[in-house]
Amino acid sequence: MNNQTKRQLPPHWSGGWPHCAFTPQEPIVFGQGETILLAEKEPNLLKLGKSLLENLKYRVLIAGSGTDILEQCQKEQISMMIFDVEIDPPFAEVENILSAARKLQPTMKVLLSTAHDISLGLGCCPPVQDLPVLAKPFTVRSFSQAINQCLTTTNQ
Repeated sequence: MNNQTKRQLPPHWSGGWPHCAFTPQEPIVFGQGETILLAEKEPNLLKLGKSLLENLKYRVLIAGSGTDILEQCQKEQISMMIFDVEIDPPFAEVENILSAARKLQPTMKVLLSTAHDISLGLGCCPPVQDLPVLAKPFTVRSFSQAINQCLTTTNQ
């Protein structure tokens, strides 16, 4: 194939825009089979998230409610939970679920997710005790980076 017929990536892709899913500066990070509990209230997002996490090489458990979260925490060893802050309103109940889950799994890392504008603060949800927050929508790259950072952080 000569240079004239060779397909080229758009110039902005090779420059590595921060919001592109694939940039040379920050590659997608794959897991090593860690168990992640995906807690999400929306069934379509739960299905999509599970598929994405499996493609990133994680073992995935799912929970669509606070009750499901606690059941999974009682029967499985979980490395990390990705927790939708609006899974079971009112927010006082969300705090109770998160607290109970962390008692059952004291070493479990927690990554919060929300569709709310986090630049305005998380007044829409319970106190988060300095937990990392991932804003929706996100790219595959930013999702994989957030998971990796959360899993490798020691003080959580």
